[in-house]
Amino acid sequence: MERHKAVSQTRIDGRAAFACAAYLIGVGLAFLLERIGAPDGLVRVLGPVLALAAIVLIGALTRTTRIAAFYAADHSGAPRYGAAAYAAIAASLVACAAQDGGLAAPRLAALAVGFVLAALVVAPLARGAGATSLRDVVSARYKILPLRLVLAGVCFATGVLIAAAGYEVAADTLPGLLGLSRDGAIAAIGVILTLIVAPGGLAGLFWVAAAACGMIGLVLFLPIGWRIAADSGAGAPLLGGGAEIAASLARAAARLSAAPPARSGFDDVAVALGAAILPPLATSAFASAAASSARRAGLFGVAAAALFALAFAVGAPLWQAYQGVAGQSLRASALLISAIVCAAAGVHTASRATSAESAYGYENVLASARLARSRGLALLAVGIGALCALNHAVRPAEALVGALALSLAFLGPPLALAASSRSRAAHAIASVATSLATIAALAWTNGLAFVLAQAPAVALTGAAAGFALGWAASLFGGSPRGAAEPPPAGLFVESPFDPDA
Repeated sequence: MERHKAVSQTRIDGRAAFACAAYLIGVGLAFLLERIGAPDGLVRVLGPVLALAAIVLIGALTRTTRIAAFYAADHSGAPRYGAAAYAAIAASLVACAAQDGGLAAPRLAALAVGFVLAALVVAPLARGAGATSLRDVVSARYKILPLRLVLAGVCFATGVLIAAAGYEVAADTLPGLLGLSRDGAIAAIGVILTLIVAPGGLAGLFWVAAAACGMIGLVLFLPIGWRIAADSGAGAPLLGGGAEIAASLARAAARLSAAPPARSGFDDVAVALGAAILPPLATSAFASAAASSARRAGLFGVAAAALFALAFAVGAPLWQAYQGVAGQSLRASALLISAIVCAAAGVHTASRATSAESAYGYENVLASARLARSRGLALLAVGIGALCALNHAVRPAEALVGALALSLAFLGPPLALAASSRSRAAHAIASVATSLATIAALAWTNGLAFVLAQAPAVALTGAAAGFALGWAASLFGGSPRGAAEPPPAGLFVESPFDPDA
């Protein structure tokens, strides 16, 4: 077994090295064509075509008919690839939220705290339970049909919101790169998302995100490399970069201080907690071999994401000074890839509205039937995202805030209760019902517009009320401590899920 894993990892490393080399050669060719005077149209399309072809090929090659590969990527994600996938997904969510000045809605600091909690706390704990999604942590802990249905609806709605946000940004970016109409771009994006998620499930999303990390990182660090190479001395670029970092931090601080006071406290806590349990941020953990690997992937991923943020602060002013077609196309390609990764993460989240675990008699359901359900939900999410993009139905920042609020309000309370051995299914159902009742009461008292405008704070209020009731019921109305039923040590068969496949 260990020898098989070593051979598999060597094969993955070789493919990753080849993909990186091929993309770097393509980027270099684009700048060379620009230098020798090739038509601007050719230079402009070369970067995005290479990037899109790479992620489509990766997604298509992950096609599988095995449960372990589709739902858990065979647990073959080494920490270095897990870190890359996490950084790419986090950067993609922030890039989509930042469009049209939307970054001020979910505070950057709050999102960063939530991302760190997701990578270092929530995701490793879920992986330690043997789960392949946050939804399954709850549904396997509490074996009750109503809760299952609620979680399925919440998971699907959360995924659709995330997918619609990425779809909208991609539909705005692709026409300017390839000269397509918006309708044609929406159709092309739908095909791309289908090829990324439907064939391989989590494996497709994981490996596409890991590859996208390299593309995004190249765009962020390339202008810094140019600056250092162009200057004759080493001190000048470092001092210039430091000044640009200070200026960028000052501008960010000014934007945060200019935010409405009503959003500065409770709302920021809600954004952080909602981001911590946003399902796509746990992708790297579920593809990891063990909880320890998930923790390392999360730690390295947080470090990579911080480097990305620093590189953006330094490199954004340098990119503005570069007017070449190849560079501008490369920048737009990075935004396009980020949007597609965000949309693919949402589509995969929606596809996991069905459970992978066998607590409900799924052991009698063929693997092909389970995969067909997930793929059907993925296609439905792609279709809804396309309809939203056609009608400009969502703003990316608002959709992402709605997704984290939805997760916080209805996934958060039972997920927190699952850590207690005294809690029962009735307590989890009561927590979700209380959260819903609290949100409905706020909507009745203050109006639906208030609830939508204050979605994270309202969601946190509902989640806090639901958790408090469920926790109190488990403490005072549950079984005696000695008779408490311990939580399951492992929710799923680790390897493989389907031994007969």
